[in-house]
Amino acid sequence: MANHNGDIAKDNLDSAIRLCENWINNASPELKRIIRHVSKKPVKKGDKKVIKLRKSAK
Repeated sequence: MANHNGDIAKDNLDSAIRLCENWINNASPELKRIIRHVSKKPVKKGDKKVIKLRKSAK
């Protein structure tokens, strides 16, 4: 699941981020790990919205 969403993020970052934002509230540790995986590459590019999302998933 994390890899599929990571692939979606490559082509359609906004959709992937919206999905993760919907998941972040009441997310289990496993789901937070998926969110971190999805946001891994966009964070390296310095996307501020993704950085904030990734910090929320810790």
